[in-house]
Amino acid sequence: MTVYIAYLRFQPGGGTVTGQWDVYDTALRAYRGYVGRYGNPQSDVTIMLLEDNGGRRKILKRLTADGEVDDTDPVQPSSDG
Repeated sequence: MTVYIAYLRFQPGGGTVTGQWDVYDTALRAYRGYVGRYGNPQSDVTIMLLEDNGGRRKILKRLTADGEVDDTDPVQPSSDG
């Protein structure tokens, strides 16, 4: 079963905030909400939209200091961020 995860971390090594949805559009709205509220090129915030397909995670979008990036690299964010 595929689920979509909006992922937010305020600083390296810090705690994370995540939300998980079965519907891509709902997760995308949450991701965009995180970007709108917390995205700042001068901060260390990490914001990603992930697809989880049976434990295999793939980054769909992420916010970097250079702006938003569409990505397809497999990733497994650590539980401690």
